[in-house]
Amino acid sequence: MNWNSRLSWLFVVSFLSAMVSGCGGGGVSGTVPVSGKVSYKGQPVAGAIVTFNGEGAESRTAVAVSEADGTYKLRTLESEGALPGKYKVTVIKTEAAESAALSMEDAAKQAGKPAAEAKELLPPKYASGAETPLQFEVKSGAANTFDLPLED
Repeated sequence: MNWNSRLSWLFVVSFLSAMVSGCGGGGVSGTVPVSGKVSYKGQPVAGAIVTFNGEGAESRTAVAVSEADGTYKLRTLESEGALPGKYKVTVIKTEAAESAALSMEDAAKQAGKPAAEAKELLPPKYASGAETPLQFEVKSGAANTFDLPLED
C-alpha cells in the first residue's frame, strides 16, 4: 500500500468514526422516537408543520411535517425524535398565497402592492404556543405516539 492510499484510508476511517460518534452531524444525543397522526374534522392533514416546543431550560424544539396520511415523525436538529420532557405542541398549515404562481408579467404588475397573505387552514389556537391545548410529555422507554385530533 503506497503513502497516498494509506492517507486516503486513514481519512475514510476518521470520517466514518466521526459520523458514528455524532461529531460531524449537528445531531442531539438522547432523543427518543416520537410520532403520531394529525387530523382535522376526522380527516388526515397532509403538509402540517408540527412543532414540539420544550418547556425546560435544557429543552430543544422538535419539528415534523405531516405526510399525506397525516402521520408525522419528529426530528430534533439532525436526530430522529425528541428529548424526554414536557412540550407544548403547535400545528400550522397554510395555503400558499396566489402570488407564488404568478407569471413574470403578472408579478411585474403586482410590484409595489402588498403581498397576499397565506391563508391559515387550521384553527388559530393550534398555531399559538400560548393558546394551544396540546401538551404532552415525551418519556424514555415509552411508545411516545401522540395523535393530534384537531377541532374548531
